[in-house]
Amino acid sequence: MKIKNTTTVMHGSPGYENREVISSISGLETDMITIEFESDSFTILTKKDFDTFNSTGTVEYYRQFPDGKALEVLYVEGLLA
Repeated sequence: MKIKNTTTVMHGSPGYENREVISSISGLETDMITIEFESDSFTILTKKDFDTFNSTGTVEYYRQFPDGKALEVLYVEGLLA
């Protein structure tokens, strides 16, 4: 699977995902990849997590926040239906 701009995904906390459309992917040559959505929100994945997402269309990962971390999911819309 090749993730690209305009790919429609589901993103958020497990069970509370939101439909998003990818508007840009940056940092592909680094260890941290930023995925921006048309809604102006974004997420940051490690290179390993992005590679999993790019090859399978789905990934679960922990996102760091100032007060801790939270599990998030990201998958291509319709893949898990």
